[in-house]
Amino acid sequence: MYAKAFFNRGIAHYFKSEFDQAIVDYTQAIQLYPKYVNAYINRGFTYIYKDEYDQAIVDYTQAIPA
Repeated sequence: MYAKAFFNRGIAHYFKSEFDQAIVDYTQAIQLYPKYVNAYINRGFTYIYKDEYDQAIVDYTQAIPA
């Protein structure tokens, strides 16, 4: 599953404080697997670190089951 590889790489970028690259990887994971809840959560958390709270809310909302 390539989505998991992008997700894991996003985590590595996050811990290196490479937040923009982490967001790119989480987004790629979501594009490959749109129901990847943890990718939305991690991307939302990364947006918080960038003070992009509205984007974080969008991602957290996507993570809530319908």
